[in-house]
Amino acid sequence: MKQQERRERTRGEIEQAFMTLVSERGFDRVSVKDICLRADVNRNTFYLHYTDKDDLARTLLDRMMMAQIGALAEEAATMSQASPERIEEIVRRMLMMLYTDRQFYRVFLTDEGLSRHVRPLQRLAYHMVMTGASRPVSEVALDYIISGVVGVLTTFLSSHGREIDEIAPGLARLLWRSFEELHTDPEAHEVIDTAEDVTRLP
Repeated sequence: MKQQERRERTRGEIEQAFMTLVSERGFDRVSVKDICLRADVNRNTFYLHYTDKDDLARTLLDRMMMAQIGALAEEAATMSQASPERIEEIVRRMLMMLYTDRQFYRVFLTDEGLSRHVRPLQRLAYHMVMTGASRPVSEVALDYIISGVVGVLTTFLSSHGREIDEIAPGLARLLWRSFEELHTDPEAHEVIDTAEDVTRLP
């Protein structure tokens, strides 16, 4: 086996061990030692690939975001100007994407210790919406919208019995009405000058 193939296999074993342990115990109760024992690698091998468990979490999230959300980025960038029907199409695709890798997203969205790593998802969502906006949009209002969307997605991933057909229409209507409000209510745009700094995400 080539060296690169061995490295990739080792990384895969470490990442799978990490995901399994976090789903069992929670992020804060998992140590690098635990990950190494579960993956059957030594600590030096772990540190060849990651600086710590937070770096491992960021690496996993970044890879998944680039591979999957990237596929929706072009459509999502114009979602704020789309029709309700088009928004529902995009929402259905997004929900299907999440459901396909529901174990991964469930861990990241529902584990309190990992919640800080989900913040880049909110920033990405801001840029997707604001790229398609016809004029400046209040980040305060967007923070409210995106937090609500993340909450719905968390419920979707945590509730095994809820189906995409049940959630997609309601979530699409919520987004469409929110965009309509943002682009027609002058007050939603005036607050950006005074509140933008305090709502800036890290």
